[in-house]
Amino acid sequence: MIKRLIIYLRQLLKELEEIDIPEPVNDYGRGEMYTPKWGIIVPHEKSKRGARTHSSVRPPVYEYDYGLKLGDFLSDKLPYKTRDTGGVYQAAKDLITLGCDATIEPHLNAYNGKAHGYEILVLAGDSLSKEYALNIISSYEAKYPERRKRQGDGIKEIKKGDRGYYNLKNSKNAGAKIAILTELFFIDNPDEYMEPIEMSNFLREVLIVD
Repeated sequence: MIKRLIIYLRQLLKELEEIDIPEPVNDYGRGEMYTPKWGIIVPHEKSKRGARTHSSVRPPVYEYDYGLKLGDFLSDKLPYKTRDTGGVYQAAKDLITLGCDATIEPHLNAYNGKAHGYEILVLAGDSLSKEYALNIISSYEAKYPERRKRQGDGIKEIKKGDRGYYNLKNSKNAGAKIAILTELFFIDNPDEYMEPIEMSNFLREVLIVD
C-alpha cells in the first residue's frame, strides 16, 4: 500500500513539473476595467515660465501659461496643480491626494524656430507608463498624420542625468503609478504651434473616459 502511494506521488510530481505555470504579473489591479485617474502638472513655474512662442508672436505664450490654459480647459474632468510651491513632488502629491494615480506634465519643445517633431518621456524600465504613453502617441499619430515623431516609436526612455528625469522620478516618488512627460510640438515653430483649446480637446479624447 505504501509502495503504491510512493509510486503515485512520484508520478504526480512528474506531471506537475511538466505544467507551464506563468509568472505572476503585477498589473496594479487593472484587469480589463482599469482606467487611470489622470492629473495634470503644469510645467515650469510662474517665475520661470519655460520656452516661449516665436519672436514674431505678440504677446508671447510661455509653456507655463500654456499649461495653465490646458488645466483650465480640462478642469471639469482632470485636476491640475502647479509647481510653484514644492515643485513637481508636491504637485504630484497633491494630485494623489485628490485621487489621481497617473500624472502628465505637458511640456513643449523649443530650439531654433524651425525644429519639429513630438515625443513622450518615461523613466527607463517603467513599462506601465510606457504602455499608456504609446497609446497617446498612437492617437496623436492617427489624429495628426502630417506630424512626425522625433525618434523611433515616439517614446524616449530616460535615465538619471537625462532631461526630465527628476520630473518623472518625483512624480513616481510621490505615489503616481503612471508618470509621463509629453512634448507634442515645438512651441517656437509657428508651423507646429497648436492652440491650447485644440490640445486640450486631444487630451480630453485620450485621457478621459466617462
